[in-house]
Amino acid sequence: MLRAMEKLQRERDEARTQEKWHFDNYVFAQEECLKLREQRDRLAEELEKRDKLAKALKMVRDADNDCHSDGFQTIPPAIRHEIDEALAAAKGKNA
Repeated sequence: MLRAMEKLQRERDEARTQEKWHFDNYVFAQEECLKLREQRDRLAEELEKRDKLAKALKMVRDADNDCHSDGFQTIPPAIRHEIDEALAAAKGKNA
């Protein structure tokens, strides 16, 4: 009888251990999902900022083109080159 009780207790302990293991894995998975969601949201914000910056740079470039065609002073070539490079890089990342 004592052995049967010990066996039953051992089985219960193993079941509790397994339940705790499953629960711990579930909690870990939920934490990882939360981290991934936060990372996804930050990435979406960064992409939105990049797109807004690209639009602003396009506006600056277009205004500079208009100034050039109207004979007004334009952005210095080195700065204009940086704007063009940034726009090309943003366009390449959107593809």
